[in-house]
Amino acid sequence: MEDKLTDAQKEAPIRIDYDNVDVADIMDQIKRRIAQGPPVPAGAPAATGEGPSGVVPVAPGGGEGLAMRAIRMLTRPFMPIVRPLLDRFIIRVNMDVNVRSDLMKDRFKLLHLLVHTLVIELTKLRIEHEALKSKMRIMEKDFEMLGKRERALEKRVVE
Repeated sequence: MEDKLTDAQKEAPIRIDYDNVDVADIMDQIKRRIAQGPPVPAGAPAATGEGPSGVVPVAPGGGEGLAMRAIRMLTRPFMPIVRPLLDRFIIRVNMDVNVRSDLMKDRFKLLHLLVHTLVIELTKLRIEHEALKSKMRIMEKDFEMLGKRERALEKRVVE
């Protein structure tokens, strides 16, 4: 970037007083530097933003828009201040994600254990249900047999 700067741009670096940060002054300096415009190499055609046949070139993957480039240029002087804050924020976000993923793993383990236990209990209940049904059928047959016996005994007593 240094080799593309004109002499006027090299002579007028953006001044930042880190003890007393004046955002308005910094923005004015940035606006003046942008107004100077980028240097144009000798013999180069005037930049229109268009390629041959009037087509605007786009970088692979969509490229970076004009607004994003302007934001990057405007925030570049603040990067020494912002970068550590961003790093801390990213570290915190990563830690939160790791903690959440650990919590989710624990929850999935608990859910798996719960489902496993429920399947076991349902299997036990089904087996018990089948056993009770067969006992009930046996008791029904015994009841019918006792009923027939009772009727047979009553017929003998009555005769």
